Amino acid sequence: MKNIAFAAALLALALLVAACSTAPKAPAITLGAAPWKDGERLVYDIVDKNGNTLGTSEFSFARDGDAWLLTASDKAGQVDQTSVVRVDSATLLPLGKEKIIKRPGTDATLSITYGGGKVQIKALVNGKDQNVTIDAPAAAIENDQLLMTLRAMPFAEGYQGSLVNVVPDTASRVNTTVRVKGREKVRTPSGSVNAWRVELDFGQARQSAWYAVEAPYTMVQYDNGATRLVLKEAQP
Repeated sequence: MKNIAFAAALLALALLVAACSTAPKAPAITLGAAPWKDGERLVYDIVDKNGNTLGTSEFSFARDGDAWLLTASDKAGQVDQTSVVRVDSATLLPLGKEKIIKRPGTDATLSITYGGGKVQIKALVNGKDQNVTIDAPAAAIENDQLLMTLRAMPFAEGYQGSLVNVVPDTASRVNTTVRVKGREKVRTPSGSVNAWRVELDFGQARQSAWYAVEAPYTMVQYDNGATRLVLKEAQP
């Protein structure tokens, strides 16, 4: 597998592990209709293990013809990155992505295209062009859409499904198993929320995300082991 020569820890905030893992054993994940609305906006605090707030992470959704635009923005210290993923409105599968990353030692712009079992990655990193194409199954999910797209999964205790998570930022694919572990109460700045705890199993690492038990299944917390995203504000 080829790798784009990005700086180490490019995905240091809330992004997922970028390594190939063993093949998942669960059936392919099932996704329903988009649970979000045009104009919806979600703002999260980025919190470290000691409870310190490092910055904010924001997600927004906009209709674009037969597609949705899922925008994610992370700002913490000297790190500022924004991605816009275009997904098919019927399948929620990725069509493309534009991303800008600014952090000490790294200034990168990415343009990603999905189609025909291929992911075409064009990047400008610190003034240098870096282009590569990787294989990906037709049902693969883009890393920067994953946490929000899981809102469309069938929530039920014991449910599990598999997917291939594509991480264009590091030109890699991660076989992923998603499991609904049960209901838990999660504290947020606006109060306690009854939520489904969902385990993301990447083979070499496991992370958790919590989604409100009622539609539109808003993500209320995410924990990648180093930092958490905690829902601060929701504008439907």
